[in-house]
Amino acid sequence: MAKNAIEQALDLRVTQRLDLDNKRWCRWLRDAREGQGLSRMELAERMGYRKLQRGAAKIARWERGDDVPRSDRIPLLAQTLGLSEEQIAAQARREREQLTTLAHNDLLLRKASSAASLFDVRLLGRYGDLLLGRSAQVFQDLAGADLRVTGAMVVQAYMGGASLSLDELLGEWLAGRFQFSCGECGATVRCHYGGGSPLSGNHKLAGWCAVCARRVTGRIPPDSPREHRLAHILMGLKKRRQAPRAQNQLSGWTLGQYLASRFSVDVPDIRVTDTQGDVVAMYRHENGILENRGGETLAVVPSASTCADGEDQPVWQEQWGAASEKGTLVVGSLSPLRAGGWQGESLVFDDHNGRSWCATPGVLRNPSGRPVFRLDGPLPRAALKALIQVCRPNGKKQLDRWQALVLE
Repeated sequence: MAKNAIEQALDLRVTQRLDLDNKRWCRWLRDAREGQGLSRMELAERMGYRKLQRGAAKIARWERGDDVPRSDRIPLLAQTLGLSEEQIAAQARREREQLTTLAHNDLLLRKASSAASLFDVRLLGRYGDLLLGRSAQVFQDLAGADLRVTGAMVVQAYMGGASLSLDELLGEWLAGRFQFSCGECGATVRCHYGGGSPLSGNHKLAGWCAVCARRVTGRIPPDSPREHRLAHILMGLKKRRQAPRAQNQLSGWTLGQYLASRFSVDVPDIRVTDTQGDVVAMYRHENGILENRGGETLAVVPSASTCADGEDQPVWQEQWGAASEKGTLVVGSLSPLRAGGWQGESLVFDDHNGRSWCATPGVLRNPSGRPVFRLDGPLPRAALKALIQVCRPNGKKQLDRWQALVLE
């Protein structure tokens, strides 16, 4: 039974690829070895390794968490370190409990990120015709402002990627690009995502079909003009970013806030939950109020006369994936050369103490990188700052005890 317990705990950590905060198993194994006054070479010798250097390297991998002992090594390991198999089993159970909690929390964060990424996508599908019909007003409102749309991006292998702002999306749609016909109902689907490879020609488009009321995927017809290809769209985006438009301020607004404030349309509320899944606050687009679970007002997000935000400017930080997959190098960009696939951008901004917080779709992380809140959708930056102000330095929330705050 002891062998099964230790193997299951170790195998779970390896397969989940979770970064344990303290790596209790690794530290416990190292401390047990050092407690016996043994070097890795001496432990390898006592465990019967013929090639001591290889055995010591194997033990080092165990203590780093890069590998796991074989089942036939576990009893000998326990005997050599002066431990009983019951002690190893008890440590394994504690490790497994922590791993199970981490795996569960990791799953919740992934679900929150997926749901938040679709929030703006649904709004685009629902109010896309409205935005196009009033595009002149939208372009005027967005003059000098960069209002990013969550989940809207173009990604190309070897070329990197770019997130799309609302005016950029409207510009592509008005030009008849970045759209396709739904395979089920035939309706025109305006894209929010496009990805693929300029070398193979394989690509994928995604958008929200208002008729089918769901996210659908499609492709660009092979006979489409060059300017409709994703590589051309991405190059155009990057070129415009280098033009004077690059001086635009990042808007403190979200798509939901803009639609609710400018066009008085119905936009769903956004729930704020802690890392355990308990609802701690709610943001209501209709009046810009952030309230706690008791219904008390925590903050009122101002409805500015312009989308531009003259306060301290945050930055969009690019997120890149792993540099290799199964031993194969992943080239995300050739110019400039960058390994790892492009995965989007995160919003980085400072709190009142000058510490940097990071907002990714569905998750708000504190300066140490720990998730503090999960969000159903993107919050205006003023609401994010309001949440931060009720967090102690260690991240403990005080939402229910916070006095009403009006952000000016």
